[in-house]
Amino acid sequence: MISIFNGRAIYGLEPLLPRTPSSRLCHPSFAPYFYSTKSVASSATASVSSRSISKEPPLALNPPPSARPPLLELPSRLPDQPAYKFYFHVGRTYVKFYTTGLKNLYQNFKLAKGIVQRLESTTYEEDVRNGLLSRAHWHLVKRQRADALRMPLFLLMFFVCGEFTPLVAVFFSGVVPRTLWIPKQVQKAREKSEARRSEVFRNPPAGLDIDRKEAEPGIVPSAEVLHIGRSLGLYSSLWDRIDLPPLWLIRRRIKKRLDFVELDDFTIRRDGGVEGLEAAEVWLAAEMRGIDVLGRTERDLRKDLSDWLLNRSRLARHGLSTRRLYLTRSSAWPHHHTIT
Repeated sequence: MISIFNGRAIYGLEPLLPRTPSSRLCHPSFAPYFYSTKSVASSATASVSSRSISKEPPLALNPPPSARPPLLELPSRLPDQPAYKFYFHVGRTYVKFYTTGLKNLYQNFKLAKGIVQRLESTTYEEDVRNGLLSRAHWHLVKRQRADALRMPLFLLMFFVCGEFTPLVAVFFSGVVPRTLWIPKQVQKAREKSEARRSEVFRNPPAGLDIDRKEAEPGIVPSAEVLHIGRSLGLYSSLWDRIDLPPLWLIRRRIKKRLDFVELDDFTIRRDGGVEGLEAAEVWLAAEMRGIDVLGRTERDLRKDLSDWLLNRSRLARHGLSTRRLYLTRSSAWPHHHTIT
């Protein structure tokens, strides 16, 4: 589906009348994610007969680079370089990283606002399934909204700490927009998540039965709730220390995550497949599904994602809950050549 976005065509939205060109959506960083006006005329006939999103994977499948942290390359200390000069350059590099990230957040806000104004619903799911919203734009809107909630506290921290923000941000990742996470934050979060996941698979909650037949759809045993909640890091480990995990809250968060992943699986299949995902998106998609990523190659993760989609389809065909995928390691899943 093609629509007009300030004189440019964009994936995943209904056709609209052109508006006065605006610099907010013509920023160079978004140029590869728009059609040229020439392509609108050449594909007008196709857009009349079809409501499906374009099949060009890089555009429909992957959100723009601004939806992820900017590249951070720290300088190396030169021989005989005074310490104060070296750390000054390091501080400047971090400041540049954050200012670039803040500019990206602002551009994401303007682009997401333009997308949302053209949608038919406020939940997005219906628009995604109807082909009015591509995976790229759906993820852009979702990430922008999540980042916006963290912006006030982060800006306060940034203005107070300045170039020392990275030293503080590592300990307060919860208030830092994901688009502004430095590599050390990403690494620390992955290590913490995978350590907790490893622990829950070594010592699963009492009463967990992976082969259990689902008695009633939607009824999830407490043992499964605790296992999935811990594996995906959906609640603080402090609740486990006092042995009072809030099951009602965990159930709610699990439902939200599983619904998100189900829709994401749908859009990945529709908009280009696992092979069309950019490398950075492969890592993010694997983490979202509780797949370990540390020390693994992009090829391994793509294989796991492909197996995930195939096993999800297999479980659905047999009328089984896809929660089973969250209760087992990816190494235990049937692989594509063994699935029937």
